[in-house]
Amino acid sequence: MLSLDIAIILLLAVGIGYAFVLDRRLARLRNDRDLLQRLLGDFQRTTQTAERAIAGLKTASTADQRSWEEETARIRAMREDLDVMIQRGESVAHRLESTGRTPSLMPGAPVAPVSEASARRPAAAAAGSPTTGISPAIAQRYTAAPRPTSDRRPAGRAVGARARAVT
Repeated sequence: MLSLDIAIILLLAVGIGYAFVLDRRLARLRNDRDLLQRLLGDFQRTTQTAERAIAGLKTASTADQRSWEEETARIRAMREDLDVMIQRGESVAHRLESTGRTPSLMPGAPVAPVSEASARRPAAAAAGSPTTGISPAIAQRYTAAPRPTSDRRPAGRAVGARARAVT
């Protein structure tokens, strides 16, 4: 019986040792579980912050897109206005060429003298008319539709191209 008592004591000692090891592992597992819960809480807070940031970015990008579209529309309108102004300027240059005057892009540059016939013409004869003081042939060209681009002189196209390149 003594050997049976020794065997039971040995089994109890091994059981107590194993319980001690299991207690340590369970303590580590509890610590790891607490750490995991803290990490999950931090992850959740970080995810919520990221979601708010994404929502803010979407709002900002929508506002920027609207601003960009408005600015693009404004620039297109300005470009169209400049194209019209260039066409009108080229038309004026053509009319000046046909009257014998030299168009100049430089302010203060000398202008060719007006013909004697147009200088003697009374201003009251065509009061209120946009063609006041010019010959009937030129007045007809002035009131007619603008000529196609192919009829324009090369210098006018160069000026127009430079103006379009700026836009």
